[in-house]
Amino acid sequence: MYKIKFIKVFKTIGGKSRLLKKMLPILRFVFRRMGVRGYLDLFGGGNKFIPQIYGFPLAHRVYNEFDTGIANLMSCLADWGKTREMIRLTYRLQFSIQSQEDFDKANEVRRRSETPQTKSAALTIIVAEFSRAADRKNFCKLNAEKGISYKSLIRYTELVPIMRNVIVTNNSYELYFEKYGHRNDFLCLLDPPYVDSDIYLDGFTRQMHIDMARRIVSTQMKVILCGTDDKGIYDYLIENGWYKYCLGKIPKSSAGKHGEEQEEFIWTNFPIPSYLLPRQCR
Repeated sequence: MYKIKFIKVFKTIGGKSRLLKKMLPILRFVFRRMGVRGYLDLFGGGNKFIPQIYGFPLAHRVYNEFDTGIANLMSCLADWGKTREMIRLTYRLQFSIQSQEDFDKANEVRRRSETPQTKSAALTIIVAEFSRAADRKNFCKLNAEKGISYKSLIRYTELVPIMRNVIVTNNSYELYFEKYGHRNDFLCLLDPPYVDSDIYLDGFTRQMHIDMARRIVSTQMKVILCGTDDKGIYDYLIENGWYKYCLGKIPKSSAGKHGEEQEEFIWTNFPIPSYLLPRQCR
């Protein structure tokens, strides 16, 4: 039985929280059996996975996120002083964001390169908490009226001992395939926005998915690519020796109707033993 550490993570739409129980056995198998020394999470988002692999002796850990505010948040969590300042600012600034106009302004400010890191991180937490389904796009008045408790913010300190040994970056995923593509002792997790999805603040077009498949196909790194039904976009990987595995159905994070589900898949450039997959997918 694989235990999950219930550690405070950043709220984000499309997060893989519901898949942790299915993914962790696979990640642990790779770390224990394949001589992996480095781990790259290149669409880091809410940072669901790094806290779960904290105990593994990996020499190199990278969390990368394209959203500047989220990257600043994770950078702050690598430092006790910055984390305390971020928590203080988050609690204070939340009371100034009570309308769609306030929300849009905060969303703009948190992504500016000149915004101080702790303020950018604080505004990022507020924007996620005060939006619908944590989409960071649509203001939710009810969430703003409810507010963010200081107690919930303090839980972010649980991540500091974990993130101190993680390299946090704000780049595109391509950079790392150029830099580490020759490393067969690295595991790379790719969890891009879903194909043809419009629920994300930063889009990832169909063409970008096609280009990604061609860019990663021959890498020496071990790769796990996450997604739903790709409508054939990743067939190029299968044609070139990759594997596709079903992880079963999970509830849609942005479902219009309660209980709506979608099938999740992973594509890998290495075989996964069937006993690590959910029973209904074997």
